[in-house]
Formats: sequence, C-alpha cells, structure tokens
Amino acid sequence: MKIYLKLLGLGLIIVFFSALFYLLKRKTKFKDLKHSYQQIIIGIVFGGLAVMGTEFGVPVEGATANVRDAAPLCAGLIFGGPAGIIAGLIGGIERFFATYWGRGAYTQISCSVSTILAGFFAAFLKKYMLDGKRASFTFGIMAGIVMEVVHLTFIFITHLNDAKNAIEVVEVVTLPMIFGTAVSVALACLIVNLLSINVNTGRVKEKNLSTQFQKGILFLIVISYLFTTSFVYQVQTSTQTLSVTNLLQINLEDADSDLGFAFVDGSYGTKDEAIASVLSTRRIGENGYFAAYDKDGNEIYTGGISVKIDKERDVLIKEKIDDKYCTMYHDCDDYVLVGIMTQKEAYFVRDAAIYINSFMEIIIFASLFILLYFLIKKMVVNNINNVNKKLKLITGGNLNERVNINSSQEFVELSRDINLTVDALKGYIDEAASRINKELALAHNIQTASLPSVFPPFPQIKKFDIYATMSTAKEVGGDFYDFYMIGSDKIAFLIADVSGKGIPAAMFMMQSKTMIKSLAEGGLPVDDVLTIANKKLCENNEAEMFVTVWMGILDINTGVVEFANAGHNPPLLYREGVGFEYFQSKPGLVLAGMDMVKYKKGTLELHPGDRLYLYTDGVTEANDVDDNLYGEERLKNYLNKHYKEVNRDLLDDIKLDIDNFARGREQFDDVTMLIVDYLKDNTQMKKRTFMASTEMLREVTDFIVGELEANNASMASINKIELSLEEIFVNIAHYAYPDGIGEAVITIEVIDDIAKISFIDTGVEFNPLEKVDPDLTLNAKERSIGGLGIFMVKKLMDDVTYEYKDKQNILTITKKIK
Repeated sequence: MKIYLKLLGLGLIIVFFSALFYLLKRKTKFKDLKHSYQQIIIGIVFGGLAVMGTEFGVPVEGATANVRDAAPLCAGLIFGGPAGIIAGLIGGIERFFATYWGRGAYTQISCSVSTILAGFFAAFLKKYMLDGKRASFTFGIMAGIVMEVVHLTFIFITHLNDAKNAIEVVEVVTLPMIFGTAVSVALACLIVNLLSINVNTGRVKEKNLSTQFQKGILFLIVISYLFTTSFVYQVQTSTQTLSVTNLLQINLEDADSDLGFAFVDGSYGTKDEAIASVLSTRRIGENGYFAAYDKDGNEIYTGGISVKIDKERDVLIKEKIDDKYCTMYHDCDDYVLVGIMTQKEAYFVRDAAIYINSFMEIIIFASLFILLYFLIKKMVVNNINNVNKKLKLITGGNLNERVNINSSQEFVELSRDINLTVDALKGYIDEAASRINKELALAHNIQTASLPSVFPPFPQIKKFDIYATMSTAKEVGGDFYDFYMIGSDKIAFLIADVSGKGIPAAMFMMQSKTMIKSLAEGGLPVDDVLTIANKKLCENNEAEMFVTVWMGILDINTGVVEFANAGHNPPLLYREGVGFEYFQSKPGLVLAGMDMVKYKKGTLELHPGDRLYLYTDGVTEANDVDDNLYGEERLKNYLNKHYKEVNRDLLDDIKLDIDNFARGREQFDDVTMLIVDYLKDNTQMKKRTFMASTEMLREVTDFIVGELEANNASMASINKIELSLEEIFVNIAHYAYPDGIGEAVITIEVIDDIAKISFIDTGVEFNPLEKVDPDLTLNAKERSIGGLGIFMVKKLMDDVTYEYKDKQNILTITKKIK
C-alpha cells in the first residue's frame, strides 16, 4: 500500500501542475503569449516532472516503479501535441543518461523509448482522436493503461534472451506503475474539465456520434479482454497445475526409488541419515526440494526450511497449493516424502504467459480501437458531419447547395436522395412563391387603389394643397393615409400605422380606413370618429392588433384644424419666420387597444403659408448599416433646409434622403408621409428645375400641362401654351449654355384663370424680344433667317416679357386659360 501511496503522491504533483497551467492560460497574462511559446514552456515544465518521476522512483522488490510517462501524457492530452512531445523527449533522454548516476540499467532502453513515445502518443490522440478537445477522465485512464503496457512490453522486447528476469521485473512493477500513471492522467483530465465547466450555461451538452462510438467500442474491447484473459488464466492454471503435479510425482517416485537403493546399500548410515543424505543432493526444478517425515509427522529432513505438513491426508497422493508453496505427499512404508516447490516457480510459465498475453491483447485491442475509430470517423462520422454542413446551408435558404459524398454506396444514395428532395422542394417553393407573388401583387394593387393617388385631388379648390406617399417594406403594408372632403368647406386628412406586417396588417388597415372614413363623412367630430372606431375595432380583435392614427379636419375658410391623436407620432408644423417644429399634444391610446377609451379633440389654427407634415415611424426609425436611426432631429433639419420645395418634390426628396442614409440597408418598415399646405388666397405657384436638354422636353410638357389641367384650363389654351413652351425650352437647351451643361427653372402660377409661366436660366445673356418681327408680306427667300419662333410665341400668348436679373435670363409668358 505504501508503494501505491508514494506513486500517487508523485502523480498528484503532475495533476497540480496540470491544473496550475490551465488556470494560467485562462486567467493570467500567460494566455497572451504566442501559442508556440506556451507549448515550449509547458513542455519544458512537464519534461522536468518526467525527470522527477525518474529520480524519485519507488523501489519495489529490487525494481523501481515510477509515474514518469504521466507527465508527457498530461502535457499532450491537456495542452497540445508539441508540449507532450517536448516533455517526452526531455524525460526520455534524461532517463537514458540517468543510468550513469545509478538509475536502473536493466530497463534503460525500454524506459527511455517509452517516455519519448508517451509524448508522441499523447500528441497523436489529441489531434486525431480528440480533435483538439480535452480528454475525459475515462480517456485518461485508458491512455495511461495503454502507455504503461507498451512501456512494460518494451522490457520483454529488450530482454528476449533473459525472459525469466524480465518477467520477474514486470511482475513486481506492473500494477503499481499502471495504477500510478493511469490515476495521475485521469485525475489531471478530470480536474481540468471541472475547472472548464461554465456553470452559467445551464445546458446539457449532447454527446456526439464519435464519443458514442468510442464508448461502445471501448466497452466491447474491455469485455473481450476480460473474457479472453480469464479464459487463458484458467487454461494456463489448469495446464500448469497438471504439469507441476506430474513433475512432483515423478521426482517423488525417483527419490523413493533412490532411497530404496540407499537403504540396501547401508553405506549411508541409519535410515534417517540415508534419507537426509539422498534428499539433500536432489532438487525439483530450479529451487524445489524434498522433505521427509515419519508416520507421526516428525521431521526427518526438511532441507533447512520449515513447512507445515497436512497430517489429515486421506488419499495416497495429495497436492496442496497455498500462498507460497506447492506440495505433494508420497507415502512410503514407514515414512512420508514431501515434494515442495515455490508458488512462484511452479506457476512461472503461467504467469509469464498471462503477462505477455495480457500486454499483447491490450496493445492489439488499443490498436484495433484506434483503427476502428478512424474507420468509423472517416467513413461515417466525417461524412455525416459533411452532410449536416450541407443540410445547414440548405435549411438556411441556399437551395442551390448540392450534397456530393461518394465514399460509399450508402452515402452516394443518401446524397442523391437529399438532392432529389431539395430539387422537388425548390419546385414546390417556386410554384408557391409564384402563386404567393401573384396574390401579393393583387393585394398590393388593391391596397394602393384604396388610397388617394390623384394629385392635386381637388383642383377646383385653391385654398389648400395636399400630397401624400407610401412606400411599403413588404409587398403589402400596414401604413395608410387618407383624405376626403366633408361638405364643401372642410377636408379630413389622416395618417396611420397598423401593428405588424404583411397580409394581416393590410387587412386590418383596410378595416380601419373604411370605418374611420364612414364615420367622418357622417359629420361626426374628429374625437367621436376615433372613439367609435376604437370601440368597433376592439370587437373580435383576436389577433390583438392595433393602429396609431393622427387625424385632422381642416376648415378651409378659417384655417382651423380640429384633430385627435391615437398614439401616433407628433406632426411637424411650418410657420413663416419660424420653420418646421414638432407640434406636441398629449396623445391618446392606440386604436383597438381598449374599448372604453374616449379620445380628446384639439385645435390648431393654420395661417396662410403654413404647412403641416405628417409621417409614420418608418421615417424616423429607418436604420443604416450601423444601426443608427434616421431620427426626429434629422427629419426636422431636412424639412427646414428644403422648406421652399413644393409638396411633391419635398416628400420625394425626403424618401431619397432616407434611402441615402440607409446606405443599402433593406427597408424594415413602411414609410408613409402626408403634407398639407394652407393657401388662403387663390394663387398657387409650382416650380420645377430641369436639365437644359431637349431630352427633358417631355417632362417639361407633362409638368406644365398637368398643372394647366389641374386648373381646368381649356384645351385650346393648353395647345397654345404647349407650342410656346416647346419653342422656348428648345432654344434654351440649344443656345443658353455653350458647353451644353446647365439647368432651366420653370415656374407656373395660376391667378384668376390667368396662367403665368416663367423660364429662368443662367446661361448667356440673350433677349429674344429684341429680335425684329419678320415681314410676313415677303416670300420666304426674301425674309431673313430666324425670328419666326419667338414671333409665334408672341402671337399665341397674351403677353411675353423678358428681364436679365441677378445674372439670370427670365422670360415670362402669360395666357388666359378659360
């Protein structure tokens, strides 16, 4: 027991340094060292521990037991292959030269080679069986056992011509060394694994297929080893017992015969003297001897060793095997001969066979285990992992990924089946996607058609202007806007945002929009509209959806807006001299939140030139690629910087600024905006800037004609103005900018059925009105070239003026449009 405790003490030192270096790698600056430096340091330290194992080995019956191999095993299995190899080399080389200062020369070669191999063995296991992970407690035990068996086998191999002494050495050190090394390595692995446990995860780690194969194969190998070793032991014991029995019997019969001749001869003295003289010269085997007793059990001759003889024998020949001796009795006429052999000598052949057989089986089973593991891992586990990697890509959405594993027929068929399944799935998905896209396109068209889209919506009314846009994040959205006249002097307008996305939100949006409009057109005040709509929307709202709404009703004669807010963003109000500012009011609860909510009405007075900008949170909560928000402040600043733009241009430019801010990030939420201009007089000016290029003529024409049609201009006046603007814009495009690059600003203002259109450019100063009108009484050959175009304009228009101001050519045409 003392031997085991001493070896365990040496092993615990290795365990301590394993835990120490693991903590150093986790919690100190040691972890910041390059990996190669860490490996060298750990290898040197554990190499020193291997040297300690040599220098402080434990004497065992003339041999020395140690735990030297545990050091390179721990270094390699726990910290990495290079550390294990360095430790093994240091320990092995030192063991070789330690013979010169008194360490065992008999096992010099075997011990040195095994320690070096321990480092390489650990490196091999770490890389190819553990895949770089730490070894378990069980794995540590098995690695320690196998390594010490290899170590002890080398003793046999290096002493084939001295098998008896080799067996004796192996016999006394086998159990202590296997115990010390296996327990040391296993404890080191166990403690390091305990230190690495993350107690906060609360998750049970699933066992992978490789680990389960390892355990299954290991279980079968251990059972096979125990069965075969037990069987061999029984057979060898039975055989050797028979052999010893025969040997003892033959020697006893020979001794009895020789004693008979001695008694007859009479030259040996008395009978007792003859017995002593004859038996003292005979041996059984190498160390066996004889003893003789009289019939009463008194000693006649014992060979100098006292052996307790069984007096109660009831058969002529009886063998007795105890802890130290094998004996056999041979009854003669007046005395008893006893053949005695030591247990060790009697069963030497059996013990040698058991050790050699056990070591060979362990080495063969370990090799078989590694071979089977690699075959299973290469042919099954690795291929399964490859299949899983492909399936992960496929389930992640990459249906173009293919599985092509052709290492065996089974995996070829599996690959084909997976690919066929994915192809079929792609077909179903494409078909479903096509159907869904058609349905979503139809839903988008229905939703878009339900929103006002003609601008200006009420061209006959000159006291306000209104414009709105909606850009959905998905095919259909949950935002909406609406406006409609209530009587002849009030317009209701609103903006809303439904919770959620997609079809459900779109359906709830349609329900909300229709309900609010029907209540408002019934003449109800805005607060009652939202209160009643809220109560109705709460009914059967199993999906628990809701909608935020900001709704106002503008009296176009007084400029007073009565409004109510159901949890929506505050609008921005523009006043001349102040700019855009957020119009704050206490919001109510969202619609469809609670059915007992009553909403409050507020009032806001708009003055001529004031503007009210409404939006959904898709504007302010737009994200860029760094997750920054567009934000309320950025929105306000942009509006104040571009407040002079007309409604259409302003909203389009805000959306463009949001897109530029996002820098390519996909739109996450619907972006909906609505703006109202309060114009108390009958004037309405529109302004657009175009590139001075004939390619822009169509857009210029659409702009002017659109405004004329919005003001109910007659077709005759529209045709005349269209001819005139074509002549003027083409002249600007061809002659205003010599380098061909410039802009033309075009404004149109309708006052009391009079359209006033101005063309402004910053090109070469030129007054077309200075051109002398052509003399139409002359024929074409007699008239000078040019002048017909501006002459035609002057004839078609009621008035044409020109001025050069602030380095700008300003040509203005005026025409009565009704």
